[in-house]
Amino acid sequence: MAENDERALQKVSLQSNDGQIITVDRVVAERSLLIKNLIKDLSDEAVMNEAIPLPNVNEPVLQKVVEWCEHHRKDPP
Repeated sequence: MAENDERALQKVSLQSNDGQIITVDRVVAERSLLIKNLIKDLSDEAVMNEAIPLPNVNEPVLQKVVEWCEHHRKDPP
């Protein structure tokens, strides 16, 4: 399986500053440049096994970010 195909199937967990965890497809999360850079800085094992902490983002804002990313999932990069 190609690397891009593997990424398309991966899920990532995002943790807001109030402790809420939201799990989304990696390709959806990477529509946010902030989240994409955080994922790039972490090892693949850490991304797959641990929630990515977002200390400056509360849960309602994270929900809106994920909603926006999902809406723009198929937009060109």
